[in-house]
Amino acid sequence: MKYIKNFFENILIYTKRILGHPGIVLLLFCMPLLALVFNTYINKAEGAFVGIYAEGNADEVIADLVKNTDAITFRVYTDKEQMKLDVETQLLECAFILPENVADIENMQIINGEGYAAVLTEVSKEAVFASVLKIYGDKAALSFAKKSNIGIVDDNFESSYLKYVESTPSSVTFEEAPARPETSTPKRNIPLCVCAMLLICAGLIGTTFAIKDKKIGVNFGAGSCIAVSVVLFLISALVSLYILDKKPDHIRFLIFCAGIWGGSMIFAGFVKNEKIAWIIMPLVIMTVFLFDIVRISNISPAFLPIEKILLSHYFIYEKTLNLTGFSGVLCILGTLKQKYR
Repeated sequence: MKYIKNFFENILIYTKRILGHPGIVLLLFCMPLLALVFNTYINKAEGAFVGIYAEGNADEVIADLVKNTDAITFRVYTDKEQMKLDVETQLLECAFILPENVADIENMQIINGEGYAAVLTEVSKEAVFASVLKIYGDKAALSFAKKSNIGIVDDNFESSYLKYVESTPSSVTFEEAPARPETSTPKRNIPLCVCAMLLICAGLIGTTFAIKDKKIGVNFGAGSCIAVSVVLFLISALVSLYILDKKPDHIRFLIFCAGIWGGSMIFAGFVKNEKIAWIIMPLVIMTVFLFDIVRISNISPAFLPIEKILLSHYFIYEKTLNLTGFSGVLCILGTLKQKYR
């Protein structure tokens, strides 16, 4: 019971000490903030947001429009004034107000954006018109005919229109494109690579506190200090991934953090100067960048042996079993080094 109490006291002490360092607190908040900025940029770059408001029942048209997730994303509004404000503040590229009679397509109102949004308005208009005509084509045609004083005396206009559409021949020619050769190389996951950099550096940060304590004769144990540092940065990394809408594999993260803890324990057992940990951090960042983001081993197979001894590579690209084995070995060696130092 006393051991458990001392353990939690050590955790609390190191948590206060680490959070009392302004630079570390800045790093903890920096990654989620960057993720938020990056996510905003990606959302802007990946497509245009267009508002849609219906004054009447237009459920079928709206359902058809919101299915579109390619270049244009339609947002449905129930407040017309709010939609206009979002166009003015450039949250929307443009917006459309569907009339109470959706088939009366000529009465549809368009709220134009500024700058390059004017081009997107034309593209969005084509999408809205196509959706309305697909669902209310017969009614739109009848309405247009009456407004244009075209004599329509057929009471069964709808059936005549459908008969015309069905009987009109159309053809589409598809040209088969050459297939791309399949590759077994896993895709790069840059957010995950950045998280790996951050967590390995977190382990090194923990060792700096433990080494400094040891030098002045205060020794709560490197394990607690490293664990606190890794857990704090793990929370920061997970929050960042959720902001980016990347669902993390929590089990793999915990296994990876265990490996970092073990490796950092080994490092703390051999190194006597905390400045070495700070010097190594840029090397860690460069290594993860070259081997996990650039994938330098794909360019030159001579680097493959180095790739196989990097914990970050196992975390990002290898199977969970391999990651678990590597992390387990590091944990055992780290524990033994601290016990028999």
